[in-house]
Amino acid sequence: AGRWPAGPDGSGFTLAKRDPMTATADADHWTVSQQRGGTPGTLNFINDGTPSTFTTSTLLASGAPVTALVPSNDSLGSSWISPTFNDASWLTGTTGVGYESSSGFESLLGLDLDDPPNAQTPQPMNGVNATVYVRVDFQVSSDPNQYDAIALKMKYDDGFVAYLNGTEVARDNAPNLLSGTAGAEISQDDSNAVVFREFDITSFSHLLVQDETNVLAIHGLNFEITSSDMLIMPEIEVRDFDI
Repeated sequence: AGRWPAGPDGSGFTLAKRDPMTATADADHWTVSQQRGGTPGTLNFINDGTPSTFTTSTLLASGAPVTALVPSNDSLGSSWISPTFNDASWLTGTTGVGYESSSGFESLLGLDLDDPPNAQTPQPMNGVNATVYVRVDFQVSSDPNQYDAIALKMKYDDGFVAYLNGTEVARDNAPNLLSGTAGAEISQDDSNAVVFREFDITSFSHLLVQDETNVLAIHGLNFEITSSDMLIMPEIEVRDFDI
């Protein structure tokens, strides 16, 4: 109720404190766990208490080729998250995906839904739908099991659910029941949306396929159908810690 996250309510995900040093009673200090069942007895998030020295490499960078669709209904169901789904008719561009009716996200938009590149037909969200579907292909050239940590990094407004090769791996500010017209639970301040937030997806490394195409599918969620802006920009970073 109130500002408490609804995502853990029956979904299998748990309440997780964003920062362990903050007060417990404040609902804004809590979010949805990054994996079903939570992380009992271990750290909630990838950047809590991990070694400070590590080397990184990027599996999926900002500005990667992307496809996107603003659905008119829920006719696709969950078929669109499959790696084999045919998205040839979707808009094409680069991340981030979204729109800006005022100012703030313009420099981040590689696929502006109101003004897509290469004279494509716009697919407006404002006044039409709070949902946008996003798909990004990427390659993994080495054994995914060798990575100490894998982080999904997201700039987003207002919420999202992410799927790796058809399996949900992370979510924030998303309702339990998703549909092609779903919206986020609460509005997020734009100043938070333009800063990468990390989600630990290390436990899903087995979903990655070496030397083949991997697909990150993202259900982007605006708080309201009349929201003035939207942003979905993912990165995937792998880390090897120096112990």
